[in-house]
Amino acid sequence: MWQNIYLFTMLFTVCIGYRNYYLDKDTKTNMKKFIIAIMALVVSFSGAIDKPSTESSVTHTAAETVDASWISNIRLQASLSKVESDVRNSSVRVEKPDGRGYGSGTYGYYDRQLVVFTAQHVVDDNLIMVIHGRDGEIAIGVVVYTDPANDFAILKVDEMQTREPIVIKPVDDTLESYVGWDITYTGFPSGYDLLTITGRIAGVRTDGHAVVAHSFTWMGASGSGVFNSKGEYVGPLVAVGLGTFQVTQVVEDMVWIIPATNLDWDAVSKALLPFA
Repeated sequence: MWQNIYLFTMLFTVCIGYRNYYLDKDTKTNMKKFIIAIMALVVSFSGAIDKPSTESSVTHTAAETVDASWISNIRLQASLSKVESDVRNSSVRVEKPDGRGYGSGTYGYYDRQLVVFTAQHVVDDNLIMVIHGRDGEIAIGVVVYTDPANDFAILKVDEMQTREPIVIKPVDDTLESYVGWDITYTGFPSGYDLLTITGRIAGVRTDGHAVVAHSFTWMGASGSGVFNSKGEYVGPLVAVGLGTFQVTQVVEDMVWIIPATNLDWDAVSKALLPFA
């Protein structure tokens, strides 16, 4: 506040000086110069006046960002819905043992077993995968179930310390009912670290193999668990859309999701039975 008073005082003093200089010259031209000078001063001083800060208007230095990272995380979590927060906190990076490829996955409970749901093309033909949590935590995921036709895979894992398991409740509904649902997923698209992304299911592929969401994805996000606003597992994210009108091009805001309705949950339970 005192800074504002000081600045206004300075502005007033400078204005008086400009007035004495310009108005003593008895011409219309100098009157215009006086008005222009005052306007320029107001603009320049207004930039220095304290304004109520908002999250979007604050720019931090790198050091400030590091020092206040825990505050930023609290603000981020507070701005998410409960479903979005739960999905974010259960997201893991799923990497091939040789480090030559990775995708995303959801760490959670299914049939009271700790598992990671991901896409089959992320796992490929590997029997184990490296599961990355936060703060350098690494776990080993054993592939216990794959469904290549639906690009779906499950890995058995031990308890992780830096991730919070989500209770995975698959959607059990007709494909037509998916359309219009608000959805969210958290993954690692295009090398970014842990992005929480939202969208809406826009339609169903004509062959019923996938539902299409208006959202965003890119390589690295494959296998991310997609959830609706009720917290139900919609299915794994598996692909970005391709436009084929006249020319073929990537349509990164058209996202393909394998619907949970299409998956064989009896077969999943059978695969997990030995670990019960």
